[in-house]
Amino acid sequence: MGSLTKLRERYINYVNREVQNINAAIGHPGTEIFWDPTYIIYIRKATTLLTFNQLSGGQKVLYALMVRLAINKLFSRRFGLFILDEPTIHLDEDSRRILSNFIDQMEGIKQLIIVSHTDEFLGTIDNEIELKQTEYKTINAQNDRNALDD
Repeated sequence: MGSLTKLRERYINYVNREVQNINAAIGHPGTEIFWDPTYIIYIRKATTLLTFNQLSGGQKVLYALMVRLAINKLFSRRFGLFILDEPTIHLDEDSRRILSNFIDQMEGIKQLIIVSHTDEFLGTIDNEIELKQTEYKTINAQNDRNALDD
């Protein structure tokens, strides 16, 4: 077995373990999510094995985000930067809240950039940049949230 194959297996195993930890932390114990060596995501619930393509839109977003969070944890030790684009799209309200809380608790992230059209993250951020079609403004999150209405 070549060294590249060993390295890939090690990282896939790390990501798989981390996804299980994330899955349990956000309240989905009993569901196993894992990558195979060809990077296909599988979900096992009891005796049912599903491929990623068999999931609903919200499930796809949630499980793919878990994999991204696990990969980020692997690399954030070195870089400390994580960028999420619409991480809560297609998720129900409870899943958005749980995920927002989980991301807020993540360690090792020095800079977190989130692009979102929803307000789940407003209570957990230090600074917000609000973009509109013709303008933008920077808002310090410690200021009165009413500043957004200007």
